[in-house]
Amino acid sequence: MHNTLPSVEIQRERLLLKTYKTCLRTPMENPGPGKVDQTSVDILQNFHPAMLWDYRPVEVLGDGNCLYRALSQAMYGTQHHHLIRLLTALEIAEFPAHYNIEHPNHVDHIKDSRLVLAKYNDLLLEAATSGSYSCMQHIFAASSAVGLCFESYCPPMVPSEYLSLPYTGEWLDEGSEHQREWPSQ
Repeated sequence: MHNTLPSVEIQRERLLLKTYKTCLRTPMENPGPGKVDQTSVDILQNFHPAMLWDYRPVEVLGDGNCLYRALSQAMYGTQHHHLIRLLTALEIAEFPAHYNIEHPNHVDHIKDSRLVLAKYNDLLLEAATSGSYSCMQHIFAASSAVGLCFESYCPPMVPSEYLSLPYTGEWLDEGSEHQREWPSQ
Protein backbone atom coordinates (compact mmCIF):
# COMPACT_ATOMS: atom_id res chain seq x y z
CA MET A 1 0.00 0.00 0.00
CA HIS A 2 1.45 3.37 -0.90
CA ASN A 3 -0.91 6.04 0.35
CA THR A 4 0.03 9.55 -0.53
CA LEU A 5 -1.26 12.97 0.36
CA PRO A 6 -3.80 13.98 -2.30
CA SER A 7 -2.16 16.22 -4.88
CA VAL A 8 -4.85 18.87 -4.35
CA GLU A 9 -3.69 19.28 -0.74
CA ILE A 10 -0.06 19.57 -1.81
CA GLN A 11 -1.02 22.14 -4.45
CA ARG A 12 -3.04 24.08 -1.85
CA GLU A 13 -0.02 24.27 0.48
CA ARG A 14 2.28 25.35 -2.36
CA LEU A 15 -0.28 27.99 -3.44
CA LEU A 16 -0.46 29.36 0.11
CA LEU A 17 3.32 29.60 0.26
CA LYS A 18 3.36 31.38 -3.11
CA THR A 19 0.43 33.70 -2.26
CA TYR A 20 2.02 34.87 0.96
CA LYS A 21 5.48 34.95 -0.63
CA THR A 22 6.74 32.53 1.99
CA CYS A 23 10.11 31.03 1.19
CA LEU A 24 13.39 30.35 2.90
CA ARG A 25 15.96 33.08 2.76
CA THR A 26 19.35 32.31 1.30
CA PRO A 27 21.39 30.65 4.08
CA MET A 28 23.92 32.89 5.77
CA GLU A 29 27.59 32.43 4.91
CA ASN A 30 28.54 32.54 8.57
CA PRO A 31 25.47 32.10 10.78
CA GLY A 32 27.46 32.56 13.99
CA PRO A 33 28.85 30.11 16.48
CA GLY A 34 25.74 29.18 18.47
CA LYS A 35 25.95 27.85 22.01
CA VAL A 36 28.20 24.81 22.45
CA ASP A 37 26.34 21.65 23.48
CA GLN A 38 28.51 20.47 26.37
CA THR A 39 26.76 17.10 26.63
CA SER A 40 27.66 16.33 23.02
CA VAL A 41 31.22 17.54 23.60
CA ASP A 42 31.50 15.19 26.59
CA ILE A 43 30.18 12.25 24.57
CA LEU A 44 32.59 12.96 21.72
CA GLN A 45 35.49 13.39 24.19
CA ASN A 46 34.75 9.89 25.48
CA PHE A 47 33.94 8.11 22.24
CA HIS A 48 35.52 9.99 19.31
CA PRO A 49 37.56 13.05 20.34
CA ALA A 50 39.02 13.53 16.85
CA MET A 51 35.61 14.81 15.70
CA LEU A 52 36.13 17.85 17.92
CA TRP A 53 39.18 18.87 15.88
CA ASP A 54 36.95 19.89 12.96
CA TYR A 55 33.43 20.07 14.39
CA ARG A 56 31.75 21.92 17.22
CA PRO A 57 28.43 20.55 18.53
CA VAL A 58 25.83 23.30 18.88
CA GLU A 59 22.98 23.15 21.35
CA VAL A 60 19.40 23.08 20.06
CA LEU A 61 16.15 22.82 21.96
CA GLY A 62 15.21 19.15 22.41
CA ASP A 63 11.48 19.42 21.85
CA GLY A 64 11.05 16.89 19.06
CA ASN A 65 11.84 19.54 16.46
CA CYS A 66 15.60 19.22 16.98
CA LEU A 67 16.41 18.20 13.38
CA TYR A 68 14.67 21.25 11.98
CA ARG A 69 16.03 23.51 14.72
CA ALA A 70 19.57 22.25 14.03
CA LEU A 71 19.19 22.92 10.30
CA SER A 72 17.77 26.37 11.00
CA GLN A 73 20.63 27.10 13.41
CA ALA A 74 23.22 25.99 10.86
CA MET A 75 21.61 27.92 8.02
CA TYR A 76 20.52 31.13 9.78
CA GLY A 77 22.02 31.28 13.25
CA THR A 78 18.57 30.91 14.83
CA GLN A 79 16.35 27.93 15.56
CA HIS A 80 13.11 29.61 14.46
CA HIS A 81 12.82 28.80 10.75
CA HIS A 82 10.04 26.23 11.11
CA LEU A 83 9.29 26.47 7.40
CA ILE A 84 12.03 23.86 6.95
CA ARG A 85 9.72 21.26 8.50
CA LEU A 86 6.83 22.15 6.16
CA LEU A 87 9.10 22.05 3.12
CA THR A 88 10.40 18.65 4.23
CA ALA A 89 6.84 17.32 4.57
CA LEU A 90 5.95 18.69 1.13
CA GLU A 91 9.07 17.07 -0.34
CA ILE A 92 8.01 13.68 1.05
CA ALA A 93 4.39 14.17 -0.10
CA GLU A 94 5.29 15.36 -3.61
CA PHE A 95 7.85 12.65 -4.33
CA PRO A 96 6.53 9.45 -2.73
CA ALA A 97 8.56 7.22 -5.05
CA HIS A 98 11.71 8.56 -3.37
CA TYR A 99 10.53 8.00 0.21
CA ASN A 100 8.04 5.12 0.11
CA ILE A 101 9.78 1.75 -0.10
CA GLU A 102 6.47 0.11 -1.09
CA HIS A 103 5.88 2.47 -4.02
CA PRO A 104 5.88 0.54 -7.33
CA ASN A 105 8.44 2.99 -8.76
CA HIS A 106 10.53 3.32 -5.60
CA VAL A 107 13.93 4.93 -6.11
CA ASP A 108 16.34 3.72 -3.44
CA HIS A 109 18.77 6.57 -2.88
CA ILE A 110 19.89 5.24 0.47
CA LYS A 111 21.05 1.76 -0.60
CA ASP A 112 22.06 0.85 2.94
CA SER A 113 20.43 -2.21 4.46
CA ARG A 114 21.64 -1.20 7.94
CA LEU A 115 19.01 1.55 8.07
CA VAL A 116 15.50 0.66 9.11
CA LEU A 117 13.27 2.79 6.93
CA ALA A 118 10.01 4.20 8.22
CA LYS A 119 6.68 3.33 6.67
CA TYR A 120 5.65 6.08 4.28
CA ASN A 121 2.52 7.24 6.11
CA ASP A 122 4.44 7.43 9.39
CA LEU A 123 7.30 9.27 7.69
CA LEU A 124 4.97 11.86 6.20
CA LEU A 125 2.95 12.31 9.40
CA GLU A 126 6.13 12.73 11.48
CA ALA A 127 7.48 15.32 9.03
CA ALA A 128 4.22 17.27 9.17
CA THR A 129 3.74 17.13 12.95
CA SER A 130 5.56 19.58 15.19
CA GLY A 131 7.38 17.79 17.98
CA SER A 132 7.49 14.45 16.16
CA TYR A 133 10.50 12.21 15.83
CA SER A 134 12.79 12.53 12.82
CA CYS A 135 14.84 9.82 11.18
CA MET A 136 17.50 9.52 8.49
CA GLN A 137 14.86 9.70 5.74
CA HIS A 138 13.78 13.10 7.11
CA ILE A 139 17.39 14.29 6.85
CA PHE A 140 17.48 13.26 3.19
CA ALA A 141 14.10 14.90 2.51
CA ALA A 142 15.12 18.12 4.30
CA SER A 143 18.35 18.19 2.31
CA SER A 144 16.42 17.91 -0.93
CA ALA A 145 13.77 20.42 0.19
CA VAL A 146 16.28 23.16 0.96
CA GLY A 147 18.81 22.20 -1.71
CA LEU A 148 21.77 21.67 0.63
CA CYS A 149 23.88 18.67 1.62
CA PHE A 150 23.88 17.76 5.31
CA GLU A 151 26.08 15.42 7.31
CA SER A 152 24.82 13.42 10.25
CA TYR A 153 27.16 11.79 12.71
CA CYS A 154 26.56 9.27 15.47
CA PRO A 155 29.65 8.35 17.49
CA PRO A 156 30.58 4.71 18.04
CA MET A 157 29.39 3.19 21.29
CA VAL A 158 32.91 2.43 22.48
CA PRO A 159 35.84 4.82 22.89
CA SER A 160 37.71 5.32 19.61
CA GLU A 161 40.98 3.91 20.96
CA TYR A 162 39.26 0.51 21.21
CA LEU A 163 38.36 0.62 17.54
CA SER A 164 42.01 0.52 16.51
CA LEU A 165 43.30 -1.92 19.13
CA PRO A 166 43.89 -5.46 17.91
CA TYR A 167 41.71 -8.08 19.49
CA THR A 168 43.38 -10.78 21.53
CA GLY A 169 41.91 -13.62 23.48
CA GLU A 170 41.99 -17.23 24.45
CA TRP A 171 39.60 -19.96 25.33
CA LEU A 172 39.67 -23.61 26.31
CA ASP A 173 37.57 -26.04 24.32
CA GLU A 174 35.12 -27.79 26.61
CA GLY A 175 36.29 -31.32 27.34
CA SER A 176 39.70 -30.70 25.78
CA GLU A 177 43.14 -29.95 27.04
CA HIS A 178 43.82 -27.74 24.03
CA GLN A 179 43.81 -24.02 24.51
CA ARG A 180 43.18 -21.73 21.54
CA GLU A 181 44.60 -18.27 21.21
CA TRP A 182 44.75 -15.56 18.65
CA PRO A 183 47.63 -13.13 18.71
CA SER A 184 47.53 -9.40 19.01
CA GLN A 185 49.87 -8.81 16.08
